[in-house]
Formats: sequence, structure tokens, C-alpha cells
Amino acid sequence: MRDWADIIIVGGGISGCAIFYELSRSTSLKVMLLEKNCIASGSTAQSGGFIRKFNTDAYLRRLADDSFDYYQHFARHVGGSCGFRTEYFQYRLPYPLSDETQACIEGLQASGYPLSLSLSSSECVVNESMAASIDPKSACRAWVNAAVRHNGIVYQRTSVDAILTENARIYGVQTTRGDIMSTYVVLSAGIMSAAILDQLDIKSDITVKSFQYHVYKHAAHLVDSSYIDLIDGYYLLPLRSGDAIAGRLSEDRNADPVSVGETAVDYQVDTMLHQLVSQRIQGLREYAVSDIKTGYDAFTTDERGMVNVMPQVAGLIVASGWSGGGVKLAPAIAKKVLAIIQQDVIAKVC
Repeated sequence: MRDWADIIIVGGGISGCAIFYELSRSTSLKVMLLEKNCIASGSTAQSGGFIRKFNTDAYLRRLADDSFDYYQHFARHVGGSCGFRTEYFQYRLPYPLSDETQACIEGLQASGYPLSLSLSSSECVVNESMAASIDPKSACRAWVNAAVRHNGIVYQRTSVDAILTENARIYGVQTTRGDIMSTYVVLSAGIMSAAILDQLDIKSDITVKSFQYHVYKHAAHLVDSSYIDLIDGYYLLPLRSGDAIAGRLSEDRNADPVSVGETAVDYQVDTMLHQLVSQRIQGLREYAVSDIKTGYDAFTTDERGMVNVMPQVAGLIVASGWSGGGVKLAPAIAKKVLAIIQQDVIAKVC
């Protein structure tokens, strides 16, 4: 007898793990999570785990706000720990602000969330003193363990080679451990999501991009806050490891998800980025760039990601396209997937 589940989630990054827990906890359906490597590998493993409420996009702000509160009370929701820790965030934006950004600021301030502004004729500095970071791997482990207690099933080191369909409807997935039957497939496979959709001749808005960033070894103690500069277009983040990293906000290169990591590329130090970082943090002038790394992630064109039913194939839901695997949005993403499945189940019963 072949293995089966009502719902198969493809991808054990932070979004997939959050979805796995939410569906296992909130439905009586048999839910299975498949991950080709280990839980919380890929983009999730590369993420610094930073979460925040402020965002210049109103839609993403709502998701981030909901997810932030969830992480803050993670033990109450899930049990275990996600490593929640308060961080100071600072943003530099061009002034005057857009109406959408102004509305985001006013909405957070009206809710009592501490957000302060420093204005000049050409720029605005937003200070978010109660932002935070989590440990993405700890969050994923807690979600998976809790889902298993709710009878969820997890298979690691299990690659999904194809999604199986008949008459434009899901009936399972083809994996390295054999075919597994299912009614729903939730595709949350990060950089592999677009490639899997291509096999079904479904064109999506998901693009795989590579990005380079500088590592300053043992320099986190010099960085007074996490910093995002929307004028000069770079970020500077102190990591829990004790290192600091810096990168361009807009620098990316299209990448083939199938060949990611197969070819080593010798990138050069971005001297202008190093100069910008050194101007902000004088102490970093003494630090040479210790390492240059390349990350890979899946994005949508509007950078909002997607949580969509795919009309071409009944039972297929795509949840992908956020930077860092969607760390700061994962709980809200999981709730959106749950709502889609509950609505579909109710519709079938009626």
C-alpha cells in the first residue's frame, strides 16, 4: 500500500514548518511535510532571523505585525522557544515620505508601538526600538515537534521529483521514497518552487536570485543597531554569531535553481559598499571584509511573495517568494494557507 496524506507540504524551511504546524493543529486532516535536505536548511539557514513591524508596504506590514506578535508569545502558541530577542532597528528613507509609508508609521504609533522619527529637508530616520530577532532553526524545530504531536508526519532527505496530476487535479507527488498520494499539495520550496511549477507548465511570478554580502568577523559589538538605508541602498546587520554583515538592497543576479551552488564564483569586495559601511560605523574602517558570501532566494516581482491557489491544477497551493524564506512573515503565511484549505473543504462539503 502506497503512502498517503490529505495534505503534502513541499519544503521544510521556515514557511513550510509554520504551515505544517498550523494545518496539523487546526484540522483533522493527515498532514505531511517533505524536505529534500534537513529541516531549516536553504534560505532559512542563511537568514539572520530579524523580525520587525515597520515596513514601507502596507500589505507586508500587516503580515509582519501579526507574525511579530505571534513570535513574541511563541511559547504560548506552540511551546518551546523561537529565541525571541529584542533588537534596535533604524531605517533611513528619502523625505517627504510616500502616503503608504506615512500611513504605516501612523498606524503603528496609534497602536502604541514605539516608533520615533528624525526629519530633515531630504531624509527621514525611523527608529524602531522594539524590533527583534529569532533563531529560525529553533522555531522550525519547535513547529515540527509540535506538529508531530498533532499526528503530523515529516520526512527529511526526501526530494520531490514531480507533482502528480490527473485531469487537472492533484493526486500526489513523486519522491525519492516512492509516490505519495494526496488531495492537496502546498508548494513552499523556496528556490525550487519555480522549477517545480515549470514541470507543470505553470508560469509563476517567482524568480530565483543570487546576492552577495560582506562578512565582518567578530564585529557585531561595533554595530549600534540593525540598519537599512533606502537612500544609499544597503543594509548592515549584527548577527548573533558575533559577526556583522552588509549587502546591497538592490543587487541581485538571476540564478538557475537547479544549478545553485554547483559553480563557485569568486566575487570581489564591493569597495563602495565598504566605504558606506565605514562611514556609518567608524570602527569598521579597521576591519577588512573577512569573507564574501553568496546567498540565493526566491522573490516575486512585487516582493510581496505569494499565497495563491493555482487555478491550473485543483488542490495546488503555492506559498513562496519572500526574502530569507519568509522568516518575519511565516506565522501569517501559515494562517493564510489554513484559510484557503478550510474554505475549499467547506465548499466541497456544501
